[in-house]
Amino acid sequence: MKNTGERFGRHLRETLSAFFRYTRREQRGLILLGIVAGGALLFPLQRNPEISAAIADKADSLIASRNGLSPEENRFFRSGDSLPARDSLFRFDPNRASAENFVRLGFSEKQAAAILRYRAAGAVFRKPEDFGRCHVVSDRMYARLAPYIDLPRNPAADRKSKETVGLKPVKTELNRADSAALRAVRGIGEVLCRRILDYRKRLGGFVRKSQLLEIRGITEANFPGIAEQIYVDSAVIQKIDINFAPANTLSRHPYFTASMVKRIEDGRKTKGGWNTLKEMTDEDILLPDEAERVSPYAAFGRLR
Repeated sequence: MKNTGERFGRHLRETLSAFFRYTRREQRGLILLGIVAGGALLFPLQRNPEISAAIADKADSLIASRNGLSPEENRFFRSGDSLPARDSLFRFDPNRASAENFVRLGFSEKQAAAILRYRAAGAVFRKPEDFGRCHVVSDRMYARLAPYIDLPRNPAADRKSKETVGLKPVKTELNRADSAALRAVRGIGEVLCRRILDYRKRLGGFVRKSQLLEIRGITEANFPGIAEQIYVDSAVIQKIDINFAPANTLSRHPYFTASMVKRIEDGRKTKGGWNTLKEMTDEDILLPDEAERVSPYAAFGRLR
């Protein structure tokens, strides 16, 4: 009985001290737990062993959940031994480690989820340096964890690695890549991935890598690192029919300003359309720099 009471008291103190780190749902659970605990204090714990054990079990569950423990770790916690601390170091295989493992190693929950998505996109860590290239693994974090990375030796893979020395790494094609493939590019996070996909849709596809610099979040500083991991197939871009595309279609394209669209509409009303961009510049419908910018995306439907 004494051990049960001590166990309850210890968990109650831990729970209250961590109260403001819990979510609202967890806080409501703790408030309910406090009410039950208050009632239990009115009676000797030895007269209510079932209530004491139930409260202690609830405290166990809440604390274990908050710390992101697995069922095995939860049972370890319930044994009364000390908990494995966060930011703890232990040997791990980055190809098999769970999100909980990564959190215990010092990553945030979002970073842990990003590593799992990186693996799901097809990434395999064959050597410790591969893990260091994952975009959420900072140089400082990699230096800290490198001695603990435990990758099983694979003689067949080692032979293959030796055979492929000197081959260029596989790059990501920018116009066909889905969100998972883009997230596998180091330097492209979740927000930047969405911006790239949105801009690609508005453009109709990229014709050169440097167009990424037109996206907020990509700068002269981080562009080179991203550019070396991608390539562009401009054959798959979608073009706009200058003669027949509706005004709102033209306006959605980043390279067609409102004044350009008005000039094109006015010109179509008077002439009907054009056959080349040179005709449009000769007639002052487009300025030379405007024509050069839209040229990869311009198409001209046959006029009647």
